[in-house]
Amino acid sequence: VSTQSTGVEEQDACSTKTFHSLVSCLNASFKPDYDFSHAKSEEFSRIPNLNMVSQDIHNILKTSLGDSYSDIKEHMWNTIDREIQLAECSFYSYNADLDSDPYAESLWYFNYFFYNKKMKRILFFSCQAHPYSQDSEDDMF
Repeated sequence: VSTQSTGVEEQDACSTKTFHSLVSCLNASFKPDYDFSHAKSEEFSRIPNLNMVSQDIHNILKTSLGDSYSDIKEHMWNTIDREIQLAECSFYSYNADLDSDPYAESLWYFNYFFYNKKMKRILFFSCQAHPYSQDSEDDMF
């Protein structure tokens, strides 16, 4: 997992165990279409805090969904917090390499992991937008 510099010292990278947990989460989420067993630690980044994650998600969903996002935002974050206790989480993002990218045809996407070590729980929050076409109308739901 790559680290982000804090000026004086680098932020703690995730352990090998955490890396394998994140890969296992990806495999469970995309099974059987994709196999992430060859994922590299460089494809994961630790995000320093919840504010950075929530701002990115907010910006993308607000731009894409407009008022629809505003209508669900509070409920969505309260539900996530209830399930994973955000204050106790570490945050990671996943940026796939081009060879194993399940998002290759997406207009945009994000992948965040909320990892609560105390609860031994990972919440994988992934969202993507596909180009619209008449042929893909059935795939929307």
